[in-house]
Amino acid sequence: MDGLRDNNISNVQPQQDAHSFFQDPLFTSLTTPDLHLKTGSPAVGKGNPAWITDATEKDYDGKPRVVNGLIDMGAYEQQ
Repeated sequence: MDGLRDNNISNVQPQQDAHSFFQDPLFTSLTTPDLHLKTGSPAVGKGNPAWITDATEKDYDGKPRVVNGLIDMGAYEQQ
């Protein structure tokens, strides 16, 4: 196939760095599962607070989503 039609990207591997969404989020446990974030998780404070439409929105533990203008990625805030 020529380069215009051969668009198979199945061999592309994601690259991980400090700004990557492919980093290990450091969940407490995947086997339990406990999807709380551990200290040092790259997902802490990396959410987009503009996506929060209700200032009183809570996470699954009942904690406020927005803390000091930041939110964590995921279902739980690590406060």
